[in-house]
Amino acid sequence: AITTAPGFDKLVPPNSDRSRTSTEELGTYSNTGTDVKVSIRFFKVEEVKVSEGLMRLKVWWRMKWRDDRLAWNASHYGGLTETYYLADEVTKSEVTEIWLPDIQPLNVKSGLYHTLEPSMAKVNSDGDVYWSRPGSLEIMCKFSGLANFPYDALSCGFDVGGWMTSGGTQGIKLLGTGFEFSSQEA
Repeated sequence: AITTAPGFDKLVPPNSDRSRTSTEELGTYSNTGTDVKVSIRFFKVEEVKVSEGLMRLKVWWRMKWRDDRLAWNASHYGGLTETYYLADEVTKSEVTEIWLPDIQPLNVKSGLYHTLEPSMAKVNSDGDVYWSRPGSLEIMCKFSGLANFPYDALSCGFDVGGWMTSGGTQGIKLLGTGFEFSSQEA
């Protein structure tokens, strides 16, 4: 079995090579911590309540980051290049086996803890971690595109950020384009 390094603490964020390079981009961030890439795959628009400013979506919430503390030499383990760790929620340290990012949409009616399913995080031998969870998001919207309703296209944006953790510990970047649609919702 693959074990974590001595002194590994799942509550302490990993240090990795931050991708911020310029002084302007660095801003108040430190070189410690890790950058987390985020993406959402939209499967279905379940409900739109324009009068209440709500939209419920069926999604896969995906995050990717590097935790060098979880890396191993695959040749020492029979060529094993990936494994899985329990990853429920950042606030459930008794269940979760590794450090998890504190990133969520900020204008949701209920937090991700209540709306996304727990799942395993896939860890590659180089320390790359990929965590994807299915669930529903109920976004509180300030809909735009209502001037010529029903002939306008409605739009609803949402902000993503750390709830308790600042950019000094985790940076947030897009994984690919940051979103994708299933063929049924495109």
